[in-house]
Amino acid sequence: MIKHHGGFTLIEVMISVVIISVVGFTMLQTHANSIYSLSLFAERMKANEYSSLLFTKISKDLNNKTRDLYEFIQDQYVITDDDLLKFLKKHEFLYKQKELYFMRLGDSSDIENEELMQEIKRQDENGETVNVAEGEGVSIEQITVSNILENNISSFVYHFTFERNNSK
Repeated sequence: MIKHHGGFTLIEVMISVVIISVVGFTMLQTHANSIYSLSLFAERMKANEYSSLLFTKISKDLNNKTRDLYEFIQDQYVITDDDLLKFLKKHEFLYKQKELYFMRLGDSSDIENEELMQEIKRQDENGETVNVAEGEGVSIEQITVSNILENNISSFVYHFTFERNNSK
């Protein structure tokens, strides 16, 4: 009579090790993806926080210029803390502002109004030709700020301005 011990065979042990390895690798991969997503989310939140400071100063003079945070806010705030000044000067952002759409106001059947709202061509500071609407209306612009140091993470707002042509 042969006694049978209640153990596992070598094949059963190897199969269980393979299954545990696959499950463990999948869990590690999921964990790594979660950490990457959370760090990317944290970087975007930080860029959005800084962007809120930058969007307080909307100016076409800043278009395509890189400035640090301190340069953007020095007119609005008096900062005397040296550590805060170092921090603000360390973070640089690229500011871009472009007109997306110009919505004309007024009755276009009026001849005088039609003359006021004719589109003219002009060149911007880069020498590119831009169509500009003359007359009263609302300009809709997209303003984008991109963090230079942190993988160029961008944040943007839409800016609406009322324009009136007083030349006539």
